[in-house]
Amino acid sequence: MNKAGLALIFSMIILSAPAFAQGTPEQREACSDDAHKWCPYDIPDPDAVEQCLRKNLRSISKACQEQFKK
Repeated sequence: MNKAGLALIFSMIILSAPAFAQGTPEQREACSDDAHKWCPYDIPDPDAVEQCLRKNLRSISKACQEQFKK
């Protein structure tokens, strides 16, 4: 998955409005908690959240780590 795709996923994870609830339920479920735990000050900027999660890749959940491998 390319950077734009990940940014889209994270923006959908972070934005709770139904209009933005795109992406798979698995992607939202995998990284939502990690984004709020490790990157609360980067929300709602999807690029900043992605960079933050990548920076904390060893600390985030295995399920979220798998999303970066796709």
